[in-house]
Amino acid sequence: MEDDTVTPTGLRLRRTLRGHNDAINGIAWSPDGQILASASSDTNVILWKPSSGELFRKLEDHPYRVFCVAWAPDGHRLASGSNDNLIRIYGADSGKLGQVLVASKQWIGAVAWSPDGQTLVSGSGDTAIQLWDTTTWKLRQTIAAHSPCTGSLVWSPDGGRFAAGGDSARIYIWRAGTAEPPRTLDGHESLITSLAWSPNGQELVSASADGTLRVWNPDSGWQREILAAHKSPLTSVSFSSDSHLLASKSTDNTVRLWRCDTWQTVAVVEEPASQVVSPSPGLAFHPKESVLATLGERDTIIRLWNVDPSVLFGAATAPVAARPSMGCVDSPGSEPPNGERSEEKMEHPRVFVSYSWDDEPHKIWVRQLGERLRADGVDIILDQWHVVAGDQLPEFMESSVRDSKFTLIVCTPNYRVKCDERRGGVGYEGTVMTAEVWTHTNHRKFIPLLRTGEWENAAPSWLLGARYIDLRGDPCAEANYDELLQTIHGLLEEPPPLGPVPDKARFDRKSAAPAVPANKSLDQVSLGDQILVRLHHLWSQDPKVHVGSERFTQMADKDDVHEVILGLGREGLISHGEPITTGVLRNIQRIPGIKITMKGKTRAQSIMLSLSK
Repeated sequence: MEDDTVTPTGLRLRRTLRGHNDAINGIAWSPDGQILASASSDTNVILWKPSSGELFRKLEDHPYRVFCVAWAPDGHRLASGSNDNLIRIYGADSGKLGQVLVASKQWIGAVAWSPDGQTLVSGSGDTAIQLWDTTTWKLRQTIAAHSPCTGSLVWSPDGGRFAAGGDSARIYIWRAGTAEPPRTLDGHESLITSLAWSPNGQELVSASADGTLRVWNPDSGWQREILAAHKSPLTSVSFSSDSHLLASKSTDNTVRLWRCDTWQTVAVVEEPASQVVSPSPGLAFHPKESVLATLGERDTIIRLWNVDPSVLFGAATAPVAARPSMGCVDSPGSEPPNGERSEEKMEHPRVFVSYSWDDEPHKIWVRQLGERLRADGVDIILDQWHVVAGDQLPEFMESSVRDSKFTLIVCTPNYRVKCDERRGGVGYEGTVMTAEVWTHTNHRKFIPLLRTGEWENAAPSWLLGARYIDLRGDPCAEANYDELLQTIHGLLEEPPPLGPVPDKARFDRKSAAPAVPANKSLDQVSLGDQILVRLHHLWSQDPKVHVGSERFTQMADKDDVHEVILGLGREGLISHGEPITTGVLRNIQRIPGIKITMKGKTRAQSIMLSLSK
């Protein structure tokens, strides 16, 4: 019986599935999540009922190793690819073999159905990518890739594109139904073993034998993140159905779970893996529930894990390894393998630069600013580097603003005119930026930089009320550049901690203020009497207030005398709207501990207050 102990990482082993006699090369959930299919080197495809762990059907038509398996979106058909260079289509309800497609001269390493179920794409060892019409099962299109694309084939959620990876370090993205050349994504240093397109369509993640995961913007082709926590080549990657979690599997014998908003590791599961570095869909999130299927015991069994995202997200900074043994979960509190800790996240914030092409010196200045920021750890997106002939400029501008953490707005008089009048690229970017501010109220995402002119004639109207950073001059003030860098990296000075709320006793102390003259009511007290009472009251309540030379000794001339005598009047404690006469000063002088030196006859032309011991 399996142990249901919940590990500190929010994972609980739900079930272990055993039935294959050789390595499992791929697993796939049916669209409704009721059946799990597995393809193995033992030449079989097995269909499992995860709710009970029952092996209820074995498809034994392949004479050789089966490398991949995929469900049709309707859940009634199943495709598998084998070492015999054939694709087999099964009726999932009956388990009967339907079509057999002669797909290639080499083994079939990947198959994937389009979201509408009308197309099946296959990848083989001879570099051919083939698209099949699933209504007639006729070959619709053959694409010659530059290398065998057996690592992974994955469709975008809208079905408009599909991506492929394989023996090269390059990823290809094709637009379905067109003859357009593919977009290529370069960055990995070894073969691509797995691809996953997030269900929300916003990210494409690649796993590679170079030991890294890379997060891409599939629209622009930009690399957003490099995740390098695994210590060995990766073999598979999978997104949760809500796009909040990512799972990755490696030959370092671990499965890692990542949260997709920060790309931090939230759990590490020890799973002894096959040490053969080859494409292997060895992970699969359930399409509807928080359940993850992984391969274990050198990829010969399947484990099903219940996943609790609320616990995982709470453990983001302290992942703890779950160690299954003999089909059970180890006791809580285990340290990760080899003393491993959560990796230190090295974030390079992505920042887009919006500017106008005022003249060539201005373009050079912007490029040099970008070069300096990149040297200081900022991933600058600049049209001078990231736009090539044939790119769609509106798409570049939209995705740049949308996907960047910050946008730097280089303000000049020419920029203001173009932005306010919505002319050219600056005008289009202005529309995109103001729409984002309106929709998300994220004003701090947009950092204004004043380059030339005065702020009033250089800032677009929607930015006039914003605080800006002054980068005028050649060179600009170093302190201002530092402020920009600290803002981007989140290194600005924090406010001091809050102190305790004062108790009531602090305000209940009695004052030894002189009594108001007996023959006067409070509302009849003269100006001089009020000053006398308030000054003395201030002194008697807080003997730590220095009325002497450190703080209170001041000089003033003529009619400004009242501001000086009251000293703290500018802080709002005492204020008067008329000058104080010498008669009033004599009244004040009677306060014990106050000494006033006066010059002048009818009005004090200069005075000095000090504490007399």
